[in-house]
Amino acid sequence: MAEIIKIIDTQFHIEAGYNGGNMSQEQHDAFYAELKKVFTENGFCYAERASVGCPDVILGKTCLYCHPTCLSGPVEEAHLPLLEQILSGVRTFRFYLLNKYNELQDFTPDEELEYYRTFTVSVENDLLVAFKTKRSNLFKLKSEILELEAQKIHIPTIRTPYLSGYVSISIRFVNEVYKDMVQKGLLIESSKVMGIQTILLCRAANQKELRLLEVQK
Repeated sequence: MAEIIKIIDTQFHIEAGYNGGNMSQEQHDAFYAELKKVFTENGFCYAERASVGCPDVILGKTCLYCHPTCLSGPVEEAHLPLLEQILSGVRTFRFYLLNKYNELQDFTPDEELEYYRTFTVSVENDLLVAFKTKRSNLFKLKSEILELEAQKIHIPTIRTPYLSGYVSISIRFVNEVYKDMVQKGLLIESSKVMGIQTILLCRAANQKELRLLEVQK
């Protein structure tokens, strides 16, 4: 049986003389030189980014983005004592606060999507309730309700610890359920033009429309 590795979304707050972006080149170079030294000596990979951004230090599932104010990212729970030990022995910066947030799942995109699919019936019921209106000419804002539902079911993962626009698989899944419900006639779409924008709206089918759907089956 594979070992279960607990992974935590973590921030190690540090003081390295960043001073709101006014860090001197000398401080900058000394900070990253020591950072690279202490982490590689303890078995971590020090990875520079090809594009703009700070380097990462990596060991197993632990991957910390190394900014002069905070080292942040997914951390294997078993690595926490080692990381605190490393950061407590440095000279060019000072570690002063550890924040631990959500446990993160190590899902592939396909695994995450399969996880959400177990909630299909629940999401359908939520959308029917959320889009219900008192009259057939009343509609609700589509994007707002879909985002709230995506937030409700979102599970933090190593790739997406927070809900993040259309890169989020929970948003993608909720949109899939929504489109299927529209196709089945359970949700009725509309739109409203405001200036140069077209606002997408929706409501749940009313009892009369639902009875008609039953007859047509």
